[in-house]
Amino acid sequence: MTVEDVVRTHTEGFNRALTTHDLDALSAIYADDYMLVRPDGSVLGKEDVLRDLGAGGLRFTSIDLANVSVRIYDQTALLTGDSRTVTSRNGDEMSAHIRLLAVYVHDRSDSDWRTSKVRRSRLEEHGPHPCHRSDSLCRERRD
Repeated sequence: MTVEDVVRTHTEGFNRALTTHDLDALSAIYADDYMLVRPDGSVLGKEDVLRDLGAGGLRFTSIDLANVSVRIYDQTALLTGDSRTVTSRNGDEMSAHIRLLAVYVHDRSDSDWRTSKVRRSRLEEHGPHPCHRSDSLCRERRD
């Protein structure tokens, strides 16, 4: 298990299954205890996500991943990155710029990586919030 294996699993497995709407592949990639934490803090399990992608009408048109970093700890890998996605639901197209953390676990029974958890946080398009800078206004607010 290498960094390249994890990135390949994420891009060629997970992202491809999302954009091609391959629910069988996603079901195999998601661990049984899979958990998606959405930007609003809501949590979906494996069956919830598959239902949303199926009957819920959610479709992923494109996923562009950048700034990818992978750390491997024994049988667990953490993948972080920025993602620009285009999705649609019942014909209404949406785009999002998110930061994600995907937790992969290595399944020893078949040597595959499974997605265990994904946490998504929406990124601001217009730069960081003013209090994320070190100017005097923000220092005054922190005091």
